[in-house]
Amino acid sequence: AVVSTQSTGGSDYLEEDGIHSYIRTSDIPDFLGGPSKCGIECNGLVPREEYTLSTEEVLSHEDAMQSLYKNVTLKKGEMHEVTVEADADSVITWDFDCVLGGFQFSLYQRTFSEAHCNSSLAAMVQMAGITYPSTPSPTETYSDVLVEDGKIVDYIEGDSVQGSYYVGKSGTYVLTWSNTSQTPKTQAIANKATFLYTIEM
Repeated sequence: AVVSTQSTGGSDYLEEDGIHSYIRTSDIPDFLGGPSKCGIECNGLVPREEYTLSTEEVLSHEDAMQSLYKNVTLKKGEMHEVTVEADADSVITWDFDCVLGGFQFSLYQRTFSEAHCNSSLAAMVQMAGITYPSTPSPTETYSDVLVEDGKIVDYIEGDSVQGSYYVGKSGTYVLTWSNTSQTPKTQAIANKATFLYTIEM
């Protein structure tokens, strides 16, 4: 709603640290001392056509934000992993929110016993992530080791996490979220654990 300044008293909002700090001078409406003509009645509702962004623009922005984050639900015993091919001196960053239940998160470096595919197509598939029905069994083709100073961390519903890892040695790194063991915070394995995540290099 538009509120008349006459009822608020004073004009200190026109000073240097006032309204100019929040709105471009050209957009300050005339009833607040600015150059922009406003056809909206004071103390009235702002018509939808006067909104800065249309509903369609807002929805497309929300869709774009949602496309940045992947939504994963892990049943009891499942694990989700994302593998990243990283060059030395790069930084892996992650952002995730625990929406439901609880899980463990960890970052590993994967070492292969033989040459493996490192194509851009393979990298896209890996970044999309894979959910396993249970923790994958050890294999002779590769081994996973927690990164230096890394640990398995428990998270519960409501936790929001942002983190990063400086890559000192180029190679394959694996981010894992698992619902495979009870956590000290939950004292039980959740029937379902849901989270949203995004990863950047």
